[in-house]
Amino acid sequence: MCAENELYYPGDQKDDWICDCRPGFLYHPKSDACWAAYTKGPCQPGQYLILPQGTVIPICETNPCAIDHLVMFNGKCQLLSTTAPCNDMWPPAVLTINATTLTPACERISLLTSAHRPAPPLSERAARARASLRPAPSAPAREPHHRPAHGAPALTNTFVMDKRATSGRAEPIPSILKKPKGRHKGDLVDKSTKIKREKVEGSKKSGDVSAPLQQGCSPLMYACQQADYKAVVDILNKDPASVRVRDRGLRCALHYCASSGAGASQAARAACADRVLMAAPALADARDADGLTPLHLAVVHGNVPLVQTLLAAGADVNARDDEHHTVVHWAT
Repeated sequence: MCAENELYYPGDQKDDWICDCRPGFLYHPKSDACWAAYTKGPCQPGQYLILPQGTVIPICETNPCAIDHLVMFNGKCQLLSTTAPCNDMWPPAVLTINATTLTPACERISLLTSAHRPAPPLSERAARARASLRPAPSAPAREPHHRPAHGAPALTNTFVMDKRATSGRAEPIPSILKKPKGRHKGDLVDKSTKIKREKVEGSKKSGDVSAPLQQGCSPLMYACQQADYKAVVDILNKDPASVRVRDRGLRCALHYCASSGAGASQAARAACADRVLMAAPALADARDADGLTPLHLAVVHGNVPLVQTLLAAGADVNARDDEHHTVVHWAT
């Protein structure tokens, strides 16, 4: 398996595979790891990691905006993974790191399910993304294409999400699903956070999560629900393990980033989610007690910046909830 923030790329030979940084990430030799370009990464506070033009080794440079995930774009400090800096473009675009130039740019938002086509090893783009390539431990088998189950067509076309109007009601889980089974009367309401959550009978997922909370939510979940980026960063720095805590509905911090409460902006939620994903990339496909992933919820609430952030992190756009609904079902 490849290291964190790395993907398999086809090598020069038919069955030759290598591990290299994912698009938009830079290989930092000193830390021997891949980091997102124009973010703090392994640098000192107030700096970000960039790749100077004409070089292959990234360096730490002072961030003129001083805050992580803020970059200078068109003469202003702008937040990455947001649409505001690209409002003059149509179809909608989001400010992100261009995978070819490795500089901030407005990229068209696409929800295509086809994976990003990587540059061939040793190409100009691959050389810019990482100075050296190391072979992967083993070559993965190339699997044939399979049509999704339950007769649903494979996702081949771009679809446009309608932005849902944000109401003053609590997060629409589980009421939006209206499941006939596994429902309990007397849902619990945590008055400190105003987040509605249902009782879960003995739901225990295997993997890297701790036992679900008996009630309420963790400080990290609350910070994500409030879209308080500074609090999210502080909590993760003090208690990195808190990122894997689930509530009694098996929702993780990313699910709370995708909630509709607190009246926070979509950009702020996307920024919080990006920080959580840096700490635990595997949570991009975390499922709650109803089988919903953070991507499902981001689509339900029409949060385009958050959808873009989750897709960039590798979230499975074909993931199905317990009712066999994909994100396309919730986007229409």
